[in-house]
Amino acid sequence: MTTDGSGKGKGKICKPPPPKAKGAQKGHNSLEYGKEPTATPQDVTPLPKPQPEEALKLLARLQHGDGSWEPSEELALGLGLHVFALEIPRKPAQDVPAWSVVVSTTLACQALQRCISIIGSAKTDASAGRSEALAVAAEHSVLGSKVLDVAGEWLEAAWDKAKQHVRARQRHELDLKVKSILEELLPLPSWKEQLKAKMAIHKTCEVCGSEYTAAVGKCTRCFPPERPTVDVEQDNRKWRSLSPAPLHVDWQQCEGALHVEGGSGGVTLLHVGEGVLVLKKQRMTAAAEFLAIQVAKAIGIRVADMRLISWAEAEFQEINAAIRKTSSFEKNPLLGIWRSTEFLGILEYIPGCTVQGPEFQHRLQDMEPDSLQKFWFEVGEIVAYDALINNVDRIPLLWDNEGNTANLMLLDNLVKENRVVGIDQAVAPIVAAGPGRERFLSRLKELSEAVFRKQWQDSALVSSSLDKVSECFMLSCGVQVDKTTLMSGLLQGLTKVADLMEDGSLATALDEAIAAGRQIFRPATVDMGHKELPHMRDFILATAETIALARRAAFAA
Repeated sequence: MTTDGSGKGKGKICKPPPPKAKGAQKGHNSLEYGKEPTATPQDVTPLPKPQPEEALKLLARLQHGDGSWEPSEELALGLGLHVFALEIPRKPAQDVPAWSVVVSTTLACQALQRCISIIGSAKTDASAGRSEALAVAAEHSVLGSKVLDVAGEWLEAAWDKAKQHVRARQRHELDLKVKSILEELLPLPSWKEQLKAKMAIHKTCEVCGSEYTAAVGKCTRCFPPERPTVDVEQDNRKWRSLSPAPLHVDWQQCEGALHVEGGSGGVTLLHVGEGVLVLKKQRMTAAAEFLAIQVAKAIGIRVADMRLISWAEAEFQEINAAIRKTSSFEKNPLLGIWRSTEFLGILEYIPGCTVQGPEFQHRLQDMEPDSLQKFWFEVGEIVAYDALINNVDRIPLLWDNEGNTANLMLLDNLVKENRVVGIDQAVAPIVAAGPGRERFLSRLKELSEAVFRKQWQDSALVSSSLDKVSECFMLSCGVQVDKTTLMSGLLQGLTKVADLMEDGSLATALDEAIAAGRQIFRPATVDMGHKELPHMRDFILATAETIALARRAAFAA
């Protein structure tokens, strides 16, 4: 008869627990999914971090002919892992064929991609460096240059077989967990830190004696930078000549892809059918960007449209599969891999130039007077829209910043009614508690009243703000602002906002947008900003009410 430790019998005899298996000793485990760790990180000495060059060769050598990696101690130790450290989402209730292989292949595939990126970034030409690293992997893999290609195909096929037992969210959880582990073991280099370090290294040219930094790589006097080749220029013109594709397309018609570097990771252009779409990873501002677009539609402001899809939708995988079949993917195997994001934005392609730099300057100088006035009028309308949602990163009329005119685009086709298009806008609500919102609304009220009275020239606030706008355009584009026409556009935009606020249309549009947003972000497991949607609504209505009250005060004066 056994006892509970107090000496009281339970009336039942039970066997002692079985001894631990030999493989469950301290500091040892397997990559198999769902096994409980037998040691904690405090119990073991951390292993040295892997060297990318050696890890690359090891990963390539351990890969099987079908593209997969078997779970093994050699694989784990080669990546600097005590195997039990892979604490990933729990195993599905039902057995899934080759589940442990799915886990190890996910780990190895991500690690291989990181090694290629790290090695490539250390070279002067990062693209050539990545190609060299991929060639090294090809030498050690039974699959040759298809080392990443076939691995991706194996994972897609494995997940397709497991879809009856596994939710799409579990795949995403696995990818995120593996990514977080590898970020510690194989951290991707910061390009800013790399550039800073290279700029600190000064060299002297052996030919002419001139000094140059390691960031340049070689003496620019003896080896002047080469101009872009005709092929690159032709390729750019080819993409520029394409028309926008609808936001709903047949992804099997994808013909090519081009990644464009920029803020927040840049975007990827996709040539689908006869047109182009833009893909962008969605981050914590996803909900704010979504709502900003819905508000623009409500008040008639032209911005790039967007459709959101989640990782849980089959279309997400269709896009990845479509990119893998293009020749662009063969040139850049890391193109189009979005395992670290839960939502993907399918954005409208805007054929044109950003309102920044010499190209825009030349185009503006070549405009007819009517077209030039139309341009500044539409900029003014967009400023009114930015004031409504507190979109600070564009024209600094209401905000104390330098502005960013690159978030405006000028369409190539000037025949269309709207020539100016806003991009990368987001709702930025200011909390009701504290002085921030009151200060912002007070400034907005003063600006709006001056505009509605058509006496903005007499306002010190507006005059100083317009000086900042003029400086912003002069620095970014080298052009003079038509202040009178811009303010006319601002008046038109503020009038639209006041009208929609007073007849209730704006509140209705916001309610519909928030309802749609809740459905879109329902599968989210991380913060995409969607929990703030009600606060964004309240803030927008507060700014709209301020504009409407300013109009009443101006007319009553």
